[in-house]
Formats: sequence, C-alpha cells, structure tokens
Amino acid sequence: MSGASCPAWKGDLTMTETETVELKKSLAELKQGLISLAAMLNKHGQAELWFGIAPNDKAVGLEISEKTLRDVSQAITAHMEPAIYPHITQQCIDGKHCLQIKAEGWQQPYLALENAPSTSFDEIGGLFITRFNRPSALDASQDAPAIRPETSLKTTQELPQATQETTQELPRTTQEILLQHLRSQPGITTVELTRVTGLSPDGVKYHLNQLKRTGKLRRHGPTKGGYWEVVTKADE
Repeated sequence: MSGASCPAWKGDLTMTETETVELKKSLAELKQGLISLAAMLNKHGQAELWFGIAPNDKAVGLEISEKTLRDVSQAITAHMEPAIYPHITQQCIDGKHCLQIKAEGWQQPYLALENAPSTSFDEIGGLFITRFNRPSALDASQDAPAIRPETSLKTTQELPQATQETTQELPRTTQEILLQHLRSQPGITTVELTRVTGLSPDGVKYHLNQLKRTGKLRRHGPTKGGYWEVVTKADE
C-alpha cells in the first residue's frame, strides 16, 4: 500500500507534539505509544498518535499495508482497558506515508495493559513484520477449565454481547466509586477526587456533571467551603 496513493495531509507539513498529539518515528515504538495514548485519554478525553514522524517533527514515512492497519487496530484493542475503537488512517505528509490514530473516550481511567498479548513490529528490509506473542496452548490448558464443544460455541456467540455490556457498565461503576467518596467526605474537593480515584481533572468534572444531570448529586455552597449531597431514592 505504501507505494500507492494515499490521502494528502491537509494540515501543517511540520508536525508538533502537544498535550493531545504524540509523534513516533517507527511502529517499533507502539508500546510506548499506547502508554501515551492512555495518558492523553485520561487527561483530556481525546488523543492523536502518529507513526512515521521523526523526533525533529519531520515525516520519515513507513511501509504500510492493509495488514499493518489491521494489526495495529488489534494491538490497541488487546492492550487497552477499557477497550477503545480508534480511527486509524494512512496519511501522506510531504510525500511520506504515515499512520494516524485518533481516539476519544470518557471511561477513565484507561490503562495500557502489560499482560495483554505481546505485539512486536520488527523492521526487515524496510517492511514491518507483526508478531503476536501469546501463551502456548500447554500453558493455557494448565490453568483453564475444560470446555465441552457444545458450550464453546455458545460462549463464542455470547462474547460480543457480554463485551458490550461490560463496556456500558464501566462509567456507572466509576460513578459509584465517586459517590462512595462523596458520601463519606461531603466536603471533598475535585483535586482530592482526582487523587483518590485516579481520574484526570477533566474525567472527574465529566462524571460529576453526569451525576448532577441525572439527579444523583447536588452541590451546596461555593467551590471553596461548599459540600456535596448524594441524593438517595428516599430524598427524591
């Protein structure tokens, strides 16, 4: 694909890193890139990750194929929790083929998992060879319970729905944690909430606004000296 045409980048030809934009020269830096991706989502709720951009902010390009795009997408899904579904595209900057990854999310905190299937991109002759290093079948069988064939199909069919339900429940779980702290410490500040929950300041504000909007939380008094009231069903 790298030899074919790709969309010309309409932005600046010289890229610059910001709080929501991270630049990487090679896909060999994918692991560090995912850590940066999680950090940007935790702090700002949005992130943009580029591969094929040198440390001097100049495009150096990559050898990119359709398989590269699929493998990068699979690696992100396998290594991020909660799961994100980024927009991955190939862009031409100054005639160089680069990879752009854009993601948004407010289900903080996001984690770049270390125990997910290890993915490596090795550069051989200008091409990137992708390897997914997964546990051997022997190692997995020692810990996994036996699965009958008739239950295996059922589990496979139900997995997408279960994954979707888990993803939908994550914000509610985060809000329950916030409500627990607010009940025990009505005078707690947003700064203290970021410390005890691990959320970013923007993440805390987002969930507090959601709780107030749904009628589960009320704020009394000014920012300094005020307090929180968790609304129970009996109070409604």
